[in-house]
Amino acid sequence: MFCQKCGEKNKDNVKFCEHCGASFIGKSTPKKTATTRISEQKSPIVACLLNLLLLGAGFMYLGQVGRGFKYLIIGLLLSWTIITPIIMLIMSMVKSYELANLINSGKVEIITGKIITK
Repeated sequence: MFCQKCGEKNKDNVKFCEHCGASFIGKSTPKKTATTRISEQKSPIVACLLNLLLLGAGFMYLGQVGRGFKYLIIGLLLSWTIITPIIMLIMSMVKSYELANLINSGKVEIITGKIITK
C-alpha cells in the first residue's frame, strides 16, 4: 500500500507508514497499479492542425506549454518578417508530429512539461 502523505510504498498490513509515520488506521489507501502510468495517446494530426491554427498550440496539446508559448511569442515578435513565421510554422508542425509519435510509441513521456526518454 502507498502512503497518502509521503507517497512511499509500505507493506500491506502495517498501521503506520514506515517512512513518515503517518497513520493508516481507518483510512483506505488505494494500491497503485501499472494502469496509473499509462500516458494518454496523442494524435499527431491534431498536434499539426493546432500548430496551423495557432503557432505553438500543438506543443501545448502535447503537454509542453512552455515550448508552445516560446513558439507563439517568437512568431509574434518576428511577424513583421514574412519568411520567419512560415519557417517556424512548418518546423513546429513537423516537431509536434514527431513528438506525438514518440509519446504514442512509449519511447518518451511528458512529465511536468519535460520530455523523459525511456
